[in-house]
Amino acid sequence: MLINWSENDSVDIPIIDEQHRCVITTINTLDYFIAQGWSISNLKPTIDTLIHNVNFHFKTEETILIKQNVPAICLAITRDYRLQFTYELNRCAEVATDRDDPKIVTDYLVEWWSLHKSEYHEKLSDYVT
Repeated sequence: MLINWSENDSVDIPIIDEQHRCVITTINTLDYFIAQGWSISNLKPTIDTLIHNVNFHFKTEETILIKQNVPAICLAITRDYRLQFTYELNRCAEVATDRDDPKIVTDYLVEWWSLHKSEYHEKLSDYVT
């Protein structure tokens, strides 16, 4: 497995933890297909699924934050982060296609996941109870 879920990854919000596991599973599936020699063009449906799952996850986080009456800046952070992720993953897929190197996508995703669970959730932790 490219990324393993551990209890240290838990944010103690069951739906968020479940969605995090789903995102990790999709990243690991993508890595599996790459190891099987799939071309980047054949991986497009899996990348699209990942983008959909991550965007759905961010919408869930936004919903939780709205229910907690967080400051507008917190929602802006979430929305900007979602747009940035989608843009960057699509850009990585384009570069991977140009270079015929799908590993560019998984390298990006491993780094993104590490930052998502540390920096991003750390920024939001003051607002979520």
